[in-house]
Amino acid sequence: MKILKNYIIREYLPPFLFGVLIFTFIFLASKIVYITNMVINKGVGIFPVLKLISYSLPPVLILTIPMGVLLASLLSFGRLASDNEITAIKASGINLTSIISPALLIGFLISLLLFIFYSRVLPVSNYKFFETSYLIAQTRPTLELREHAFNDLGEMRIYINRINAKTSILEDIIISENKPESSKFITAEKGLLLLHPDGVKLTLQLTNGAVHQMETSDKNNYQSLLFNVHNIVINLGGTFNRERERMLEEMSNLEIKKEIDKYKVGKISINPFLVELHRRASLPFACLSFTLLGIPLGLKARHKSKSINFGISVLLIFIYYLLLMGGETMGIRGLASPALALWIPNVALGVVGIILLIKSIK
Repeated sequence: MKILKNYIIREYLPPFLFGVLIFTFIFLASKIVYITNMVINKGVGIFPVLKLISYSLPPVLILTIPMGVLLASLLSFGRLASDNEITAIKASGINLTSIISPALLIGFLISLLLFIFYSRVLPVSNYKFFETSYLIAQTRPTLELREHAFNDLGEMRIYINRINAKTSILEDIIISENKPESSKFITAEKGLLLLHPDGVKLTLQLTNGAVHQMETSDKNNYQSLLFNVHNIVINLGGTFNRERERMLEEMSNLEIKKEIDKYKVGKISINPFLVELHRRASLPFACLSFTLLGIPLGLKARHKSKSINFGISVLLIFIYYLLLMGGETMGIRGLASPALALWIPNVALGVVGIILLIKSIK
C-alpha cells in the first residue's frame, strides 16, 4: 500500500509544479515586460528590479498555487483513469479511498502552508514592493513618464519630446496649467525632476524657456516671460509618501484587528477589514476545495486529453474567483456577513466535490 501511495504522490507532484509555473508565468508576463523596459530603456539597476520581481511573486503565488492544485488533481487522476489503472486497482480489491487520501492530504497541507504564507509573508512582501518602488522613484522620478506624449503630473500636463534614461533629463518640454481664471503654458529646452524626501512633492527644474500666460477675461492681455532657470513645485497628493499609512494588503492580521477596534469605537463600518481577514483565511483553503472537486472530475475524464482537463481547470478557476469577487463585494457593502460571503466559494465547490467523490468511490 505504501508503494501505491508513493506512486500517487509521484503522479501528482509534476503536474502541480507545472501548473504553478505556467499560471505564475501568465500572471507575471505583463510585469516582466514592464520590468524589462525599466532596465533596458529607463536605466534602472538590475538589483532593485530583481527585488521588485521577488516582492511581486508572493501575491501571484497566492492565486496560482490553488490553480496548480486543481490542475494536478485533474491531470494525475485523469491519467490513472485513462490508462485503466483505476480499474486495475479496483479489480485487485483495493479501496479507492487509499489512493485518494494522499492527494487530499497534500491539498490540506498546502492549504495550511498557504494560510501561514498569506497572513505573515504576503503583507510584508506587499509593503516591501511599495518601499522598493519608492526608492526607485527617488532615483528615477521620470520612470512613469512617456516620450512624445502628454503626461499627467499633479495638476499639470507635461509634453516631453525626449527623456535621457541615464541622466533623467527631460528635453523639449511643454507644460500646460489650466485654471478657470487663466491659461498658462510653459516651454523649456530642458528639465530635471527631483522627488522630495517626503515623497509628496516634486520639483521640476526648467532651463532656457518661457512662461506664456493669457487672462481668460481679457484675450488681449497676454504676457510672456523668458527665463534661464525656473522651478515648479508639483504636489503628488501623497502618491509616493513613504510615511503614509499602510494599505490593508500591507497590514498584518494583528494590525488589521487593531484597526477594527479603532473603527468600532468610532462606529464606522469594519466590513472591509473583516473581508480582508476572511479572504486571508478562505483563499488558501481553496486548495482543499479544488482537490475535492478535481479528483472525481479527473476520474471521470477517461480518454479526455490533457488540453480538455486544462480547459476544465481554467473554467473552474474562473467560476471560483468570480464567486470570490462577488462575495467580497457583498461583504464590503454589508449585503451578507463577510465570513459567509468569503467562504461560500470554498463550501460550494467542496460540497460538490464531496458528492462527486462519494459517487466515484461507490
